[in-house]
Amino acid sequence: MPLITIEAARRQVNLLESETFQDQYLQQLMAAVEAHIRRRLNCTFFETAAEYEAADPKPPKAIIIEESQDLTHAALLLLAHWFTNREAVSTVQMVEVPAAFESLIFEFRDLAIG
Repeated sequence: MPLITIEAARRQVNLLESETFQDQYLQQLMAAVEAHIRRRLNCTFFETAAEYEAADPKPPKAIIIEESQDLTHAALLLLAHWFTNREAVSTVQMVEVPAAFESLIFEFRDLAIG
């Protein structure tokens, strides 16, 4: 199970389930978001605790997705931001929303298993 499902990605960017014309782009963003978060946290994701327990060898740092709704929410925030802002520059002044992505992932920096 990925950090974000295609259905959750569609909902986050206000697309109906039947509006699949953006799915390829959303899947690219989903992969990029997950890779970005893995690098930022320097960890491995596991879908369930059982999957983590079965891992051999165990990675030095791991996060269990099903127990990390706040991390999933951070991923959705980042996905929606990248979906809306497809260029490296903007003509509109943007400011970071407090308690957004950085706040949501902050605790995971040291709480990863391992």
